[in-house]
Amino acid sequence: MDFRSLIQRLTKLRLPGFSATSSKSARWKALEPPTSDHLLVGGLMLTSFLLRLWIASKQELFQDEALYFFIGQRLPWTFSPHPPGTPLLAYLGSVLLGRHEFAIRFMNLVFLTATIPLIFMLGRELGSLRIARWATIAFVLTPFYFAIGTICTPDAPQLFFWALAMYWLWRATNSKSRPSFIAAGVALGLGLYFKYILILVLPSYALFLLLSGKWKQALRDRDLWSFLAIAALLFLPFALWSEAREGWPALRYHLQDRQTFVLPTLNNIGEYLGVHLLYYSPLLYLAAVGGALYCGWVGLRNANRKWLFLSSFFVVPWLFFLLIAAFTRRILSREQWDAPAYIAGLIAAAILFDRVLSALPPSPIRRRVQELGIAAVALGGLLIAGAAAESVAELPSHLLGRPPFFSSMAGWRTMARAADRHLEEEMATGASPYLLGNSFLPVLQYAFYGKYSPKLFTLNHSQNRKYGLTHFLDRAGLSARHLASVGQAPALFVAESDDFDETSQRLIELEQKLKNHFAEVTPLPPAEERDGNRILKQFLFFRCRGLLTSPNRTASPPSGNATP
Repeated sequence: MDFRSLIQRLTKLRLPGFSATSSKSARWKALEPPTSDHLLVGGLMLTSFLLRLWIASKQELFQDEALYFFIGQRLPWTFSPHPPGTPLLAYLGSVLLGRHEFAIRFMNLVFLTATIPLIFMLGRELGSLRIARWATIAFVLTPFYFAIGTICTPDAPQLFFWALAMYWLWRATNSKSRPSFIAAGVALGLGLYFKYILILVLPSYALFLLLSGKWKQALRDRDLWSFLAIAALLFLPFALWSEAREGWPALRYHLQDRQTFVLPTLNNIGEYLGVHLLYYSPLLYLAAVGGALYCGWVGLRNANRKWLFLSSFFVVPWLFFLLIAAFTRRILSREQWDAPAYIAGLIAAAILFDRVLSALPPSPIRRRVQELGIAAVALGGLLIAGAAAESVAELPSHLLGRPPFFSSMAGWRTMARAADRHLEEEMATGASPYLLGNSFLPVLQYAFYGKYSPKLFTLNHSQNRKYGLTHFLDRAGLSARHLASVGQAPALFVAESDDFDETSQRLIELEQKLKNHFAEVTPLPPAEERDGNRILKQFLFFRCRGLLTSPNRTASPPSGNATP
C-alpha cells in the first residue's frame, strides 16, 4: 500500500466512539467502564502514587518548595510572585503530616493521582475505551508528568484543573448542559489560584468554537456566559483586591519585568523544543505533536468536533509558549510551561495510533507499528525508572561517574545543622542572633530545616529579583532594609557557593561586602555536602557584629519577623 492510498484510507475511517443517537440508558451504560478498566485505572493510580510518595520522602526540598512552604505559613494569600494555591497546599500538607519533605509534597501527589482518571474519561469521551486506555498509560509513564507529581510546584494542580475544565467543557458542548458549563467555570476559577496559565483554557475553547463553526451560536448561549461569569467571580474579585492593595506586583513581574523581547534564534527554539524529547520521552513527544496536528487536519476535513476540540487545546498553549521562548529572553526549557498541551496531545497520539492500526491489515508492518507504540510508552517508563534510581540511590550518576543529577536538592540539612551550631555559640553568650542570607534560598531552607527560630533577613541579591521575590521579601520583613529592626544584635551570615576551586577568593569578596554593613566580620568554618570525595555544595559562614548601615532604611520595619 503506497502512502497516498494509506492517507485516503485513514481519512475515510470513522472515529471509534458511542453513537449520539443512543438512548439515555445506553449512554449511561457507556459512561460506566467495565470492571477491567476500573482495575486498570485504579492500579495505575495506586502504583503511581506509592512510587512517587517513596521518591518524595527521599529528596530534600528544592528552592521553589522551600519558598512555597514559607509563603504558605507567612503570607498564604499573596499573589506575588505566584498565585496562593500551591503555598496553601504545602502548608496544609505540613499541618496534616508534620514538617517532612513528603508532607510538603503530599497534596501534589494527590492532585496528579486524581488527574489519571480524568485522562481516562477524556480519552473515552473524545475517542473510545481503547484510546482511553492507551492515553492513560502514556500519561502515567510520561517522565515530566511523573516528576511534577512528585514535588511541590503549581504544575500538578494545574494539570488537574486543566483536564477537569476540558472534560466539563466538552460535556457541556456535546450535551448543551448548564450544570456542565457551571462545573467547567468552577474548575477554571479554582485552577487560576494555582497558575495563571489556566487562562489559556479560554482561547483554546474559542479556537474550537471558531474551527467548528459554532462561535455565533455560542455568543448567544447563556450557559456559556454563565461559565465565564462563574470563573471570573471565583477568581477576579479576590485577586484584583489583593493585587491592588499591594501595588500590582504580580502583574508587573509577569508582564513587564520578565519580558525582554529578542529576535528568535535557532538556539532558543532548539533548546526549548529539544528538551521536550527528554521530559516527555522522544517517541511520546513526537507522537503527541503529530497526533494533535493529525486530529486538527482530519477534524477540519471531516468536521469532526471531537478532534477539533483536542487539536485546539493542544495548539494554543503549545504555540503560545513556543512564541515566548522564541521572542523573549525567558528560559522556559526548565519550567516546561506548555505541559497542559500534552494532555490533549497524548489523547491525540492514541487516536492516531489507533487509526493507523485499524487501517493496516494483519502483517509484519502492523506488528512493527504495534511494537513502536509499546516502545514509545516503555521508553517513558524506563526514563522514570532511571529517575527513581537516581532519586533513591544515585545509581545512574554513579555509573556515569558524574555528580548526582539532583545535587541542587541536596545539602540543606547540612547547612541547617552548621547554622544551628553557630547560632548556639552566640546564644550561649546570652545574645539573640539573627540569620542573614546572601539570597533568599539559604534563609528559606533554614526556615524549614533549622532547629531554632531566629529572625531572618536576606541581602539584595540578583536571585531575589530574578524570581520576582523583591516585593514578597520586603512585605514579609526579610529584605535588607529591615535590618535596622534588630539593632546591634549579632548576625550569622550564610552564602551558598558552587565555585569550590575559588573558595578563598569567594571568602574575600563576601567579607568585603559584609564590611560595608558591619563593624566586625569573622569567617567561620564552612560546611560541605559531599558525595564520597567530591564536594557537591559548600556553605560559607560569617559572624557579623556592629551593624553600620541598613540598605534602604527609609521604610519602617514590619512587626513579627520570626520564623515559624
